[in-house]
Amino acid sequence: MPKLVDRMTALLGQRSDAPAVLKFHQEEGLAPPPDVFNRSLSYPIRHPTKHYEAQYAAQVRREGLYPPRRENGQYVAYLTGFELGPAFAESFADGVTTKLTEKEAAARALESRKNAYARFYLVHRANGHATTMLFDSDAPHELMHVRIAIEELDRADAETLERLVAAAPKPTPRARLTTAQLGPAAKEAFPATLERLAAIGDDEGFGDNVDLSVAANWETGGPRAWTGNPEAEEHFRVFGSDGSGGLLAFWLVEAGKPLAAQPIVFLESEGDLGVVARDLGDFLVLLGDGVGPYELVQYGSSSGEPLAAVRALASEIASTKGRRAIDVIRDANRSYPDFEAWMDALRR
Repeated sequence: MPKLVDRMTALLGQRSDAPAVLKFHQEEGLAPPPDVFNRSLSYPIRHPTKHYEAQYAAQVRREGLYPPRRENGQYVAYLTGFELGPAFAESFADGVTTKLTEKEAAARALESRKNAYARFYLVHRANGHATTMLFDSDAPHELMHVRIAIEELDRADAETLERLVAAAPKPTPRARLTTAQLGPAAKEAFPATLERLAAIGDDEGFGDNVDLSVAANWETGGPRAWTGNPEAEEHFRVFGSDGSGGLLAFWLVEAGKPLAAQPIVFLESEGDLGVVARDLGDFLVLLGDGVGPYELVQYGSSSGEPLAAVRALASEIASTKGRRAIDVIRDANRSYPDFEAWMDALRR
């Protein structure tokens, strides 16, 4: 069998669901490749004993892989690299090993740079991937890890990146509902379930790792400010926020359905956004599992510290039985893959 490092480099740039990638995970005893719901994050899968991790991402600045795209509601993810710890046993290309000193790495480096955290030495480049050794800036000559990763286009190459974006197929957002089509959901009073959720937040909070405040009634003005479009007010019912002013809201997009059956979305204050649940019951499952809307949209969180009071509230809704946060996230993304395109069309 080829060396482990050779098997790794042969997989770089492949999709997370490629047969060769799935076989590698199985043979190596790695957890399955991740579900990727945030295009800006890297998703690591750590080996339990061999001192390395595989890294996956949806946003890869490379011809044929860029820009990120969705299939079945979640982002297509690619195996972008491996980080090998100081105790990793094998040698790499051209005799590179984790035993090289920083002086030796510097002597053979094709490129080098540094920042406040590390010094970087690119010690090998071939076939579209590069091997870089990282040494700790705070601990002289101490190896942090070796990174084997595909080489990407420079962020400054705006012309090429714009060309790739322009050539990519564009999702077609669903049409905005008229006031008449919105039906009863647009006129419903603040749900009693949300009043109870707000009371839980006031009495107990939602834990140290969830940044969320649930209102006691509808809040207005946020959708208009977020989109620059006054028409946005009739398409959202805002009932929560995070500490920086991000908006948690029902998205009124299902014609004729009651409010509790409308999807719930989060509009982050810096511009990120996402559907966090298909309906109110699923949102309670998500929050009951300790996953807040900000943490999901901003950091891709799919698990947290369970919140007993919220779980008890969720259990009163029949459709939530047996569901967990990861089910909610997958179904929300699968059901509403066009939310971002819909918002782009609404913005002014």
